[in-house]
Amino acid sequence: MALTDRQARALRPDDKPVFDGKVTGLFLTPTKTGSKWTLRFTSPITSKRRDAGLGTYPETSIADAREKALVDNFVARLQGAVDTTVVNYSLNKKMADPWNMLVGGTLDIGRHWGVRAEFGFIHRRSAFLMANYRIPL
Repeated sequence: MALTDRQARALRPDDKPVFDGKVTGLFLTPTKTGSKWTLRFTSPITSKRRDAGLGTYPETSIADAREKALVDNFVARLQGAVDTTVVNYSLNKKMADPWNMLVGGTLDIGRHWGVRAEFGFIHRRSAFLMANYRIPL
């Protein structure tokens, strides 16, 4: 059964949220200062369940809340902008030095063993030593 204006006005602060019968996920939560519209949906970006506030009752009427909550309209708004429930971090990285002095070489010892070494100097002070054993197949 669809939520009516009479039912919405009769809600008390200690009542449970009332779901709208016409739009899936839309419900009216009574609070001490009034009632608020909430749409519970699954985010197309994160695939997690999210709650989106759609306004307060009676400032946002039942018809307006249903219009805001319509799936086509809501998904179109999500696709037009970033899902605000997701925080995106970005880092601006750049090389500390574009040129590094690095000297290295590889030495094969027999058919199965190999040694590789690299040494950095000037701006890059590093050393790398690796030994390999090749397994014949």
